[in-house]
Amino acid sequence: MPKGKLDPAQLELTLHYVGLDKGLILAPNPKLVNGKWATQTVVRKSLVENIANQFKDSTYSPAQRFRSAVYEPIISTILANLLNANNHGLQVIYSRNNLDGDNVYQWVSVWDFLESVGFINNIVAGKNMRGVKSWAVALPELVRLFDLHQSKVTLSSEAVSVIVRDDEKKVMPVPKHRAHLLKYNRFTKSANKFNNLWSGHTATLNNKPLIPFVQRTFKHSLELGGRFYGEYQRIPSKDRANIKIDGCKTLEADYSSIHLAILYAWAGFQLDYDEAYALDGFDRPTVKAVTLRALNVESIATLYSSVALSAKPTNQRKYANYKAARSVHDHRRINGLKSKAPYKAKWIKSFIENVPANTNAKELVARILEKHHAINSYIGTPNLGLKLQAVDSEIMSVILSTLTAKNIPALPVHDSIIFRAKDKDCALLAMNNSFRKVTEFKAHLECLGDGIKQADYELNLCLF
Repeated sequence: MPKGKLDPAQLELTLHYVGLDKGLILAPNPKLVNGKWATQTVVRKSLVENIANQFKDSTYSPAQRFRSAVYEPIISTILANLLNANNHGLQVIYSRNNLDGDNVYQWVSVWDFLESVGFINNIVAGKNMRGVKSWAVALPELVRLFDLHQSKVTLSSEAVSVIVRDDEKKVMPVPKHRAHLLKYNRFTKSANKFNNLWSGHTATLNNKPLIPFVQRTFKHSLELGGRFYGEYQRIPSKDRANIKIDGCKTLEADYSSIHLAILYAWAGFQLDYDEAYALDGFDRPTVKAVTLRALNVESIATLYSSVALSAKPTNQRKYANYKAARSVHDHRRINGLKSKAPYKAKWIKSFIENVPANTNAKELVARILEKHHAINSYIGTPNLGLKLQAVDSEIMSVILSTLTAKNIPALPVHDSIIFRAKDKDCALLAMNNSFRKVTEFKAHLECLGDGIKQADYELNLCLF
């Protein structure tokens, strides 16, 4: 063959085998199955019962071993997760691995049945070492049935509203000591009443239903943690202003410097909210950020290290890039768009915002400790942050119990609550009174986006 000429046969490529790594088939907006959810319908015969009967007559049902009491709750939970995913442009991810539970085959058989009758698109991940799970989404026929049966997500009768977790996030057994059991039962009763209240109310974001139910989670014991957690809390703060309750505009109010105020209350003093973060030579945002971090560190040395790390210009640039990428990701997710979370380096967890470049860490920390000398003995002690959460969660529990008794729906977000604008006076009164009841001192409130000052709150509350 002449030089420079190509043999046409060399351009041919024959493929005898194509391998597909199912581990690469990832859900763009994955959401793990929430086992606490169930499907509720308002028609005479529920969608769950209808599908359970179809499943019973299918080849996917275990021969001679079908029990409605076993399979209806599974079907109900799967449908609830598919309904929520459909509402928010998500995909439900689940595992087909037998190591995940003895009854995993029961769940898998339901997923496969739903696919066989055209209710879901079911992507099955092959066995892999990367923990990639299978996922599914509702197809138009199932969505039509959701609408026809006026389906909505509710809590399962088996859902537990108060749990205690260990360091590995595994649920610990209910305390057997009588005093602890009484406290656990009190917490459970209060949380259950709050969740039950939502059977008569709705929460939506951009006309899409939100799941308003919460679970109170402690760490190691009923004396640590205890905050209320719910699905809606994943919504970025800037988007929470668009949440509506019963179709009504909402406001969000929170406590100013709640953990600092609680520490001062422990020491027997009223916090001066106006001067809490005033420090000559440093901006208020800087002092506030470092002070709040001081209430969540295990040692003063750790605090020094965090401030020094945050003062490095290179770290500040990296953090700004991460934060911007995370904001875009959160925005896309809330709008049901495909998005992958940006990589989060371990040091980012220790980063403190608003620390100026090249700040002298030891000088700043020393000045802050000197300013708040009344509470120095608490800073850097074990589990301080969790102990403070236990108090702020008890304050929140009192607030929710007060509002629930008045049939006023509200959504807790750690130390703030979202409520209907028309319920503002009652909600703020409950927040003020609850803080005083638990701490015996005065709170300071801020109503986000409302433009009303604390003095105006106090004037309005005097009318009650």
